[in-house]
Order: sequence, then C-alpha cells, then structure tokens
Amino acid sequence: MSGHMGNMGNMGNMGNMGNMGNMGNAGMEGGGQVVPERFGLPLWAEEPLDLNPNTGAMAKPTNAPETLLDSAPDLDAKWTGRDWGAQWTAWRVLNEFATTKWRCIELPDWRKNIVKVEDEIETLKTMMQNERTDTLGEIIAQDALYERFAVYFLRLLRISTSSHPNTCTVLHAAGLVGLMAVMHFKEKPGVEVPQRPRPSQLLPALLPPVPVPGHPSYPSGHATQSMLMALLLLEVLNVLPQSRLNLWRPHLLAQAWRMGRNREIAGLHFPSDSTAGYQLAAALKEFLTVLPPGGAFGTLLECARGEWK
Repeated sequence: MSGHMGNMGNMGNMGNMGNMGNMGNAGMEGGGQVVPERFGLPLWAEEPLDLNPNTGAMAKPTNAPETLLDSAPDLDAKWTGRDWGAQWTAWRVLNEFATTKWRCIELPDWRKNIVKVEDEIETLKTMMQNERTDTLGEIIAQDALYERFAVYFLRLLRISTSSHPNTCTVLHAAGLVGLMAVMHFKEKPGVEVPQRPRPSQLLPALLPPVPVPGHPSYPSGHATQSMLMALLLLEVLNVLPQSRLNLWRPHLLAQAWRMGRNREIAGLHFPSDSTAGYQLAAALKEFLTVLPPGGAFGTLLECARGEWK
C-alpha cells in the first residue's frame, strides 16, 4: 500500500535499478536538487569572466559591469507549469479529482464473492508454498511506498524522470488518487458492509514476509494503484500508432496484475481484494479522463503525451 507521495527519493532506489534518474530529490523535483555551496564565496560574489574562444583563457572583460553576477538577470520571471515539482503537481491533480463524484463508485460486497473465503484461503496457502520463494525479491521491492513499484513501469517503458518527466508525474498522480480512493473504500466498503480482515488474521500461519499494513484488506491498494498507473499510461501512449499501442497494452496490464498478485502470494490480500482493486482503478480512470482539458490533470496528460509524439 502506498505511503507518502512527497518523499519521492527511493523510488525503489532508482539509481541502483539502472540509474534511471533517482526519482527522488533530483529527478522528479526537476530544479529542486540540493548541492553543496561555498558560503564564504557565493556565486554572485565571483568576478565576472568571459571566454576567449581562441586561447581558451578566462579573463575579466574590460566592458563588464562591476556587479554583473550580483544583478538579477530576469526580473520578469514568472512561475510556470514546469516549475511545479512532480509531487506537487500530483497533489494539484488530487485536489481537482477530489471535487468529482467519485465516492459514488460501488464495489462488490466482499462477503458475497462467488469464491468462498475458505477456498481463497486454500489458494493463498498454495501460493505461499509454491510461489513465495521465487517471488520474495519482488514482494520486498514493491512493499510499502507506491514509488517502489512505480519504478517497474519506468523500467518496462525504458524511460526516466529526465527523459519523460511528465509521464513520471502521471505515475505520481495515479499513486495519490489511488491511495485516497482505496483508503475511503477500506473504511467504507459499502452500505452496511464490514471492513475486511487480512488473510493472516484468519490464518496466522501464512506468515507474510513483510509487515502487514495497519488497515483493512479490501480492496487491495497495490492492485488499485498499479492498475491505475497502467491505465493512465495507456492514455498517455494513445498518441502512438494503434499497432504499437496494442503491443504496449498487454505488457502494462500484465505488470499491474503481477504487482497485485505478489501481494496475494505474500499473504497480505485475498484474490478478490485484487479484483476489486482492478475494478476501482478502471472507475477512477474514467473520472480522471473526463476532467476539463485545461485543468491540472488535463494539462499534465497533454504534456505527457507530448513526450511520446
């Protein structure tokens, strides 16, 4: 389940996963990177120098004003869309999304699932025994913060925060919107529908290999957020030729499904939790894509599409 969007650093430690741009302070914040500075001699106190292209020498130009570096070069500068950090752009999208009637979404009553809870428990036991060892690396890497599994989509698309910053911000938006919606439905899964216990509450011997989140099981947050990421990426990629888009679709959806399934293998969710998460993601996507074109999400979507044209 996702954590706080703000600390984008450690998006699965992007550096170690192929140096894809450190989705943290340097990457997604685009301009917000902190670097060491000489306090005793700041840049504005340096002597203005110019380059002699013939000799390569740096020297003070004879006609340079004494306060060249001490002056403000752009007093007409204005705050623009590109000055917003990725995490804060996503919060703007969340603020816009929150004004819609998304709370009218209805999820199936988990108690009336066509698969009995006893059968789901048996399925989880089989997953634990047959698949957990092979899946453990992904389970741990994708735990907790949604940034940790969003990196898998970047790796799949072969992009980084520097090459496709707006596309990466779409993942932020999906993470935040998915988080808010999931927490709403975890608390209120339906009219007179109780909050669902975790599988390991019913069968402690499932022994999840990561901490069990302190909120109800239904619906799955990982399934919701990862599927919403995949669906919104498909909205971004629809500027591609249909033949290429058709090739990307199964890859992105399979990645989202795999993340949801990993949480089942870990004993953290029932399969029906994941199914409800996928349903919720599809409904959330519809609310997002009908927002006004000039709004926070509409502008972000067009900018992200521009990175793929």
